[in-house]
Amino acid sequence: MTQYPPRLPPFNADAVYFFSASLLMLPLSLWTVTLMYNAYAVSCNVRGLRAGLSFTAGLILAEILSKIVLGALR
Repeated sequence: MTQYPPRLPPFNADAVYFFSASLLMLPLSLWTVTLMYNAYAVSCNVRGLRAGLSFTAGLILAEILSKIVLGALR
């Protein structure tokens, strides 16, 4: 049987802090990637689709390599 009214879960301050930090970090992370792309486009003198694809490939490759290296350090 269900209870009426349903009980609310207890308030968790850690969840609120985590959610707040996540909301702050998302636009900051996007801003960082935007600045990295602009630096890449200027330093390599590339524009358009070629710049976007090569930057994305490099970013994904760097992420994969960092996971491999960090996994090897354990």
